[in-house]
Parts: sequence; C-alpha cells; structure tokens
Amino acid sequence: MIRLRARRARLSLGLAVEANLPRTRTYEGGSIDASIAVASLTPCVHLARLDACALLSAGIVRGRGQEFVAARSATRAYVGAGGRLGLHVFSVRRLHGEVFGYVRAALVRTTLTVSGNDVWMLPAFGGGVGAAFYRRF
Repeated sequence: MIRLRARRARLSLGLAVEANLPRTRTYEGGSIDASIAVASLTPCVHLARLDACALLSAGIVRGRGQEFVAARSATRAYVGAGGRLGLHVFSVRRLHGEVFGYVRAALVRTTLTVSGNDVWMLPAFGGGVGAAFYRRF
C-alpha cells in the first residue's frame, strides 16, 4: 500500500493505492485466479495520537480461469466504503510510526462462475491491520 496525505491542523485528505496478489481456487481440474487493485480517498480527523478516517474506494477485480474448456479472463469494477483508525506510536524528528486497522464494505459484488456454478465471490466485507512508517515534509 502506498499513501499520500495533505494535512492542515486536525484535518487531512489522503489517497491510498493498494493491490493484492492473486488468490487461486481450484475447481474440477482447473483453477481460477482473482485479484483486486483499489485506490481510496481518505478524509481524516486527527485528535492527539488518534486518526479516524473514512474510506471511499474504487478499483478493479480481475478474474482468470485456467485449464477449463472455455477459460477466459474478466475485469469488473470495484466500489467500496468503510473506515480506518490509526494510533501514532512514536515520533523521532520527522520520522513517525503508527499502527492501524480498517474495514471496508464492497458496494458492488463480483462472482466468478464455472459452468454456471459460483466458484469465487468477492467478500461483502474486508479489512486488515498493519503498521506504517512515514516522514513529514
């Protein structure tokens, strides 16, 4: 994930870009790969060491079938919304560190099918936790 943020006092506006490695699921002698790439607009409020942000996300979901008689690839739109909380854990000069967690709901669902059978579906909700190190300019 790569994030850029412009901050003024307690408010900021950021842009985060992320891409996930393809996940593979096997089905009846073939396989399906699914991956997602997303850009998120992140308006935030900063209170002491806590960040509270909204996530407004758009991107693509890619699916690819392999080793099926009529294997093909498809790309569909992704739209999601959610929230992110971050806690600043250290600051040394201009170097800072934080831990964060986020949750995001898929507003558009994608399903990959083989011969009319649903094999993979984009989860309704996703999220994660992480740590970030950054420098202020």
